[in-house]
Amino acid sequence: DIQGPMGWIANCLSLAIERNRLSAALVKRKQTLDTSKQIGRALTSSDFDINKVVKYSMDMIRKIMGVEAGSLLLKVKNELKVAIAFNVEANSLNKFRLNKFQLKIGQGIAGYVAANGKSIIVNDTEKSSLFFPDVDKQTVFKTRSALCVPLISKEEVIGVIEVLNKINQDFDASDEELLQSIADSLSIAIENARLYKESVSKVKNGRKALRMFQKFVPKVTNGETDGADLNNY
Repeated sequence: DIQGPMGWIANCLSLAIERNRLSAALVKRKQTLDTSKQIGRALTSSDFDINKVVKYSMDMIRKIMGVEAGSLLLKVKNELKVAIAFNVEANSLNKFRLNKFQLKIGQGIAGYVAANGKSIIVNDTEKSSLFFPDVDKQTVFKTRSALCVPLISKEEVIGVIEVLNKINQDFDASDEELLQSIADSLSIAIENARLYKESVSKVKNGRKALRMFQKFVPKVTNGETDGADLNNY
């Protein structure tokens, strides 16, 4: 009976495929945890610099996710503006054009994610009504697939991270989990950097106000001021 041996072989192949799939999932999970830890160490380093952390994180995304391009866009009023971007084949002109590019909230895949606060996977942009081709036209880049996740701070979308064209593969749920994990860490970092900048600004303004106050307030000598006599007012 040929069905017996063939069935046994089919079962063995099925088990091998499932084992490989689980192994790949475990590797991907380890990558997610390792990447989050590395970014976490960068966030808590003594020489913390938000620009360096964002650049480092985007470089990690490029290497680990195996994508051709990616960008981090921040929300400024009703638009998304590119804060940092990479393209493995970009020339300086294309980088300049991309850095100058802006999207309206709701426009394109990135704009949709910014408007709704939910991640999205598009593995065939030609079939997606969300795809906005103007960026490709200006940068001479061909977008085939995209994964975009929101940057959320205090329940508000402050930007998005978008990666394009996973090399030789489609984006899947594990990619989404990895990118969202990185985005969550960066959201905290960006918010903390903003608060730190605000506190530094307040301290500087306070010192400036104190200096102005000291300049106009009369000096005290032996318990008496050398200023005007208040009885004359």
